[in-house]
Amino acid sequence: MLVAAAFGFALCNTGFAKLENVRGQAWPFVSQIGIGLFFALIGLELLAEFDDGIFRRRLSILVPTLAAFFGVLVPAIVFIVTSFVIGGQELSKGWPIVTATDVSFALMAFSLLAKGLPTNLRAFLLSFAVIDDIFASVALAVGFARWDALIPLFSTVSAIGIALVLSRRQRARVLSILKPTVTWFVLPVFGFFAMQIRFEPALIFAGPAALLIPLIVVRPITKWLGVYFGAKVGQRWVPQSSRLAISDVDLLRVSSLAGIGFTVSLLAADLAFGVASELFTAAAALTVVAALVAVALAAIALKVRRVAK
Repeated sequence: MLVAAAFGFALCNTGFAKLENVRGQAWPFVSQIGIGLFFALIGLELLAEFDDGIFRRRLSILVPTLAAFFGVLVPAIVFIVTSFVIGGQELSKGWPIVTATDVSFALMAFSLLAKGLPTNLRAFLLSFAVIDDIFASVALAVGFARWDALIPLFSTVSAIGIALVLSRRQRARVLSILKPTVTWFVLPVFGFFAMQIRFEPALIFAGPAALLIPLIVVRPITKWLGVYFGAKVGQRWVPQSSRLAISDVDLLRVSSLAGIGFTVSLLAADLAFGVASELFTAAAALTVVAALVAVALAAIALKVRRVAK
């Protein structure tokens, strides 16, 4: 996925190939059917956590739910308040850009950076990122009447619904087919097309678009703090028997991955500013920059954990 994403970004920005028509035809299939399969896989994996994993005590799900809620709320408030303070009232419409965690890219980063760490951390990341995406998708659907934003929710719920009527053996069989399909085909194709973003510095640092810099670049920190705060609140609220077996320090470190946003962020930028506008071009490029900053921060946080251990 990482190689495919880098290849797509390079092709788009070198002018080596004209990809606009190809992307226009392929993206609806990739974003709807492909990502539907991805979230179906996520739904099945989450269900396994309810059977034998960290959510076998049902109240435990409140921890990632509150993490996701505050992970959406904190960046949104910071974005809206800051946009009014710096005088860019029109920019306040773009608050959903900073709210969602991209599950696929966050899991990719985790798999690269967190080798040897407890599996509970991956389960927590998986759960709060999915719930986070659902919150952000519902906000887009309601706020902008964009109902295709609900595909992740429908796919996850459908997968869990189907899985509930399957035996564990049948569920394992479905996972054995779905997981390699998503890993080796769906996600690389998604990464290739999703990263076809034009990076035009001249537009980013000029005019109203420049006001987006402080709004979007702070995303990694506000998401990180929001998710961690929500997880801490959740750990306090649930009974001790339902608390996640994850230390406060590990919660802080894995929450650093929350700032990696992409797909929903680009959709939000399109809905807020229009895909043909300079504001969208700047927002898309800054979303990539913010995601890279989040990866760098996560690399430091997760490496520190390994050294400390």
